[in-house]
Amino acid sequence: MVNSKKVPGSRISALVALQLFSSSLVIGSGSEARQDSWLALVFALAASLPLLWLYAAVLRLFPGKGFFDIALETFGRVGGKIFIALYFFYAVFMGAMVIRIADDFIQLVNLPQSPEVALLLFSAPLVALQIRFGGLKDLSSCAKFLLPIVLIFVGSMFALGLRFMDVGNIQPVFGSGAKNLSQGTFRMMSVPLGDAVLSLAFFGEVSPTEKPFRILAGGILLGGNMLVLGLLRNQLILGAPVCDNYIYASYDAVGVINVGEFITRISVFIGVNLILASMARIGTCVYTATLGISQILGLKESRRLAAPCTLLMAAASFTLYDNLLAGTEAIQCLPLFGVPFQFLLPLLLLVCGKIKKSRKRRASPAPSAAPPSFSEKEREGADFFRTV
Repeated sequence: MVNSKKVPGSRISALVALQLFSSSLVIGSGSEARQDSWLALVFALAASLPLLWLYAAVLRLFPGKGFFDIALETFGRVGGKIFIALYFFYAVFMGAMVIRIADDFIQLVNLPQSPEVALLLFSAPLVALQIRFGGLKDLSSCAKFLLPIVLIFVGSMFALGLRFMDVGNIQPVFGSGAKNLSQGTFRMMSVPLGDAVLSLAFFGEVSPTEKPFRILAGGILLGGNMLVLGLLRNQLILGAPVCDNYIYASYDAVGVINVGEFITRISVFIGVNLILASMARIGTCVYTATLGISQILGLKESRRLAAPCTLLMAAASFTLYDNLLAGTEAIQCLPLFGVPFQFLLPLLLLVCGKIKKSRKRRASPAPSAAPPSFSEKEREGADFFRTV
């Protein structure tokens, strides 16, 4: 029976899926794969399954424990805290990047005269309060509630855009070449699919009877398929060369759509999707950071650190890059930056954890053999000879 205090796996899947949408506006079609970018994303979804198996294998080392607890169990107190510190800074960096992307989008599209500080004064306290008083339960519940709304927006905008689409914009298929297609696959596998690693720290609050691979794969496949739909919509409407010239290709592609004089300027829904998904992803980064720093400092109540971690991310967002064009170049470097955190360090943890468990198994004493049992007649015979 699942513990009522545990978070259901379906909510974690919804949280993982919703996080993927926070990068959908940034992906556009600017990858090396050009008109095959949607195909590269399909390949990235398939290639991410072995990566999710790696994450699930790490979590199966010590069922019922989170990613950071497993690191402490495997590497010890000092090595484990160093390992956790690396992911703490990674969570802070990714949270700061998402905050900056959302602020840049709002400034460029809706509020060009508003300073970034004014926008952060509204968004940062909301995230901090949600994590401080609600924790993972509130964060995952909101994700499960908001995910269907985002899916309806994406599906509706694809359906409304059918009359503006041109199949010739994605032809010839595989025309970008094997090298460009593989590079685009790697880029999209890392951002945003690979950032599921930040959710591994949550599994200490998930029932051990839940299967980690099923939880992660459900979120990645659901969110990834919606990203494929959105990317395919952008290319069918605008074409890959035009998408490459836009910073927010999704916003400009949906801006073309209108239904007579009644439904116009539905590109506002792209902003709604971005804000909702970004809040979920920032919340994930904040909660992961609070879990990490509490393990390093030896604190039992991690949620009290929600406000400092949120402020740290907000402050770091100002130092990432100077302007929007520099930001687009910085985003191109994220795949290489994420490789150690998404693949190398989890693989190291899995190998070391397997070795430590095997050593413990060898060092544990073998159970002693149970004494032979005698029947009642044998006992009587033994008592007789003992008396004689």
